[in-house]
This record gives sequence, structure tokens and C-alpha cells, in this order.
Amino acid sequence: MQRYLQKSDWRWAAGAGMALGLGALVRDTLFYAGPIMSVFLIVHHWRDRLYRFKHVAVFAAGFVLVILPWSIRNTILHGQPTLISSVGGVTFYMCNNEKAPVIHSDSIFFEKQIGQDDRYYYETLLPELNGLSETEKHETATRMAFAYMLANPGKTLLRMLVRFVDFWGQERLVVNQVLAKFYGDLPMSGAAMIVAAVFGFYSLIIFSTCFGYFFTKLRAFDVFGLLFIGYYTAMHLLVFAHSRYHMPLLPIIVILAARGFAARSEILANRKTWRFKAALGAMAAFIIIWMVGLFVFDKEYIEMFMQRLS
Repeated sequence: MQRYLQKSDWRWAAGAGMALGLGALVRDTLFYAGPIMSVFLIVHHWRDRLYRFKHVAVFAAGFVLVILPWSIRNTILHGQPTLISSVGGVTFYMCNNEKAPVIHSDSIFFEKQIGQDDRYYYETLLPELNGLSETEKHETATRMAFAYMLANPGKTLLRMLVRFVDFWGQERLVVNQVLAKFYGDLPMSGAAMIVAAVFGFYSLIIFSTCFGYFFTKLRAFDVFGLLFIGYYTAMHLLVFAHSRYHMPLLPIIVILAARGFAARSEILANRKTWRFKAALGAMAAFIIIWMVGLFVFDKEYIEMFMQRLS
């Protein structure tokens, strides 16, 4: 997509569509990005008076042609229209029902021990779906999830806010495993270096990105990146939102972080402008998110870390 926005060559548009299609086959959350990115390209061409709508069609065709064989296969297998995955609705329902935890929604996987039989994990957690075909489970679970969300808007909003904190929180998986001695009994100095590296580099990237967005001219790819980041974040506010899920967005974020670092002299020279204050405000928002995630959601690991320090 970056190459296409630079060169407006239809072959790069087709490649971008195919790449997104392949990504959707790996992780079905990306499926709905196809229509959203097509709309972005239409608006982009309309704004620049290029009217290369054939390129939009090529992008969409590349996306659809990659997915089509798998969708045909699934439809034949299940006997009714099925696109990519038949468990998306189940995952959606697992995160939006009365049993779903508010903090760390992915912890629902570990509430019960799954037996050694051939049943899917959700059959022990959501017995109301037992006996249905895979596609029927998907459709039924989707309807039940939406019904629950509409009947419980307050709880739904709270869960989404918590997932937002989880999604954009510090990448805690490796740190938690280190503190839990998953890698053995590391010396405290080694554990501290790992914590500093994981937290420090991610923080620096986010801080530099905040200034990059406010102090550099946004290009088409930056607008595309913001749209994609917003879409990908919103999708995970409805389902599992582990902090590692933001990692696929880092290539887009790092581009702006690099621009912010390159413009550091200009940024320091404009410390009294609204742009500088806005960037500081964005940084403060991330710091608050990280503090809540660490000291509220993962407080047991903080306690574990302090015990090891003592």
C-alpha cells in the first residue's frame, strides 16, 4: 500500500489487496479491513482529483480472489454461506456474555480445565452451543453476543474501555513470564534488564510517534495508517485484547516514530505551541493507560517484582 500511494501503479494496488487477503486468511479479524481500505482509496483519489477508481477495483479484486477459494470450500463443507472462519462468532460471544471477565478477557480460556477429548474449548464454557454445526454456532453466538451487548450497554462499555487499556498497554507477556520464572531462576539484574528493554523501547517508540503525528506533514500513508490502526483497535475492543495484539501495528507506528525523532530539533524549537502540548497530552494518556494496566490489572506481578527486589 505504501508503494501504491507513492507510485499509483495498479500492480501495487493488486499486491496490497492480495497481501490483505492473505492476512485475513491467517487472522479473520482483518477481513472487514478490505471494505474499509477500499473506501479509503476512493476518498484518497477523490480528494486528489485522480479518479483512478479502476485501481480501487483492482485492489478489491486482489483481496477477494485470495479469499474466494477458501470461502467456496467452507460453504461447501458447512452447507451454508461461510466466509473464512466459523469460530469468529463464538469468540465474540465468549467475550460478551455474563460469564466473561471484565479484566483480561482472554483469561476465560483458563477458568476450566479442558479434557483430553476432541471437543473444542468453548464447548465446556458455552454449553448452550453444543449440538449445533460449526456455522450454526458462529451465527447463534453472534446473535447472542449482540443481544447481550444491547441489553447491557454499561457493562459492554466498561469491557471495551478495559480492553483498550489492555490492547495499548505495555507488552507484558514476556515480562510476566520472566517474573513467573518461566525461563528459569534468572538473576535479578537480568530480569531488570529484560523489563527495561521491553518497557523502555516501546515507550520511546510511542512517545516519538506522538510528536511525529503532530509535527510532520501527514501523507496518504499516514492517513491510511491511522485508519488501519483505528480499525484494528476497534475490532479488538469487541473480542480479546491482549497487549501483544498491538504488535502487528508497530511497523506503521515506527514510521511516524522515526519522523518524530528526525524532527526533534524543530520539536524542541516549538515547545510553546499547541502541537507540542497536544503531543504531551497524548503521551500522558499512554502513561495513564500503562499505569492502570501495570498497577491495577497486573498488580500481582508488580508485587512479585518487588518481592524479588527485596
